[in-house]
Amino acid sequence: MTRNIRYRIGEVSDITGISKDTLHFYAREGVVVPDEVDPDNGYRYYSLRNMWQLDVVKMCRGLDIPLSEIRAIFKLRDNEQITRLLASHYDDAVRKAETYARIAEDIRWYECQHEQNTKDVSFPSIQVKNLSEDIVLSGASEHNNQTYHTDVQKALKAMGGLSSIRRTYGYVLNITDAQKGRFTKEREYIRAEGLKPGDDYRLVLPAGEYAVMRAHVSHGACDLSALFQWAEDHHQAFDLIFAEEEGLQLFDYEACDCLIKAHLKNNP
Repeated sequence: MTRNIRYRIGEVSDITGISKDTLHFYAREGVVVPDEVDPDNGYRYYSLRNMWQLDVVKMCRGLDIPLSEIRAIFKLRDNEQITRLLASHYDDAVRKAETYARIAEDIRWYECQHEQNTKDVSFPSIQVKNLSEDIVLSGASEHNNQTYHTDVQKALKAMGGLSSIRRTYGYVLNITDAQKGRFTKEREYIRAEGLKPGDDYRLVLPAGEYAVMRAHVSHGACDLSALFQWAEDHHQAFDLIFAEEEGLQLFDYEACDCLIKAHLKNNP
């Protein structure tokens, strides 16, 4: 009489590629429990039926089906019911595919941002541009300037957050400090595709003529002397100065290039 084929847990792990810890976990959870126990030494052995079960588990886990439903599949033993169970995961699988596609696009986008940040780009002279009104998401304006970032975080939370990392950070600068070479942020805002801030979190960047230049910011210092010299030479004054980071970077956020947009006073 031929002895039933049986496998120790180490052999099963080698054959299936499933770790011993995971096999023990499956057994504890009642998903795949070794069929045979040696009465002499108490060792547990996996049968050919168990090996088939593990193959089913691997296929189901590949479909992201939870263990609780895999146990149900073993109990059903009916392909029609199993098909209905699998079909119930279709919409969720499509949503996950769309999410991972967006994540992949975000990663590529950030790589492009990094490439842009590391380019050696010359700083062009000041240009006057007529810009349209722009509405961005911002935090409360009544707080002191030390809370500008937490304010915009609260606004993002209230708006449901952003699903993508693709965004531009900008700041309202203190004009008096800017004249002294200090980069003092009074308010922070975010511009992102599809982001439509409600009335409580809207910041309007007014339409009109702007003096625009690029500048490097390093640890709270920024030389905007050329901007103010231009204003003096052209008999102009600014009522608002915005600074927008050029290219998203996570580190070093204390040193970055910014697009400076100074709104000309008494212009529409």
